Amino acid sequence: MFVSMGFSLKCGALIWFSTLNEKSFLFTLLISLMLFGFGLALFAPANSSMIMGSVPADKRGVASGIRNTISQSAGVLSVPLPCY
Repeated sequence: MFVSMGFSLKCGALIWFSTLNEKSFLFTLLISLMLFGFGLALFAPANSSMIMGSVPADKRGVASGIRNTISQSAGVLSVPLPCY
């Protein structure tokens, strides 16, 4: 339930971001950023818990490292790549 709600809020915020331009009010930007942050706060912990819950106990260290590596790599690559 939290994953679906968080993902929906993040998607809604991203759609709202796509409507912003240089004439948008600062308040509109702040509300959309808060919506995105709240969606991320609902989505990320529940998603991580589901991932780690599906892995056997003796493999959780490796699974956590792989999950964190993918998350950090996606964060690094998501900044420069959309510019091209």
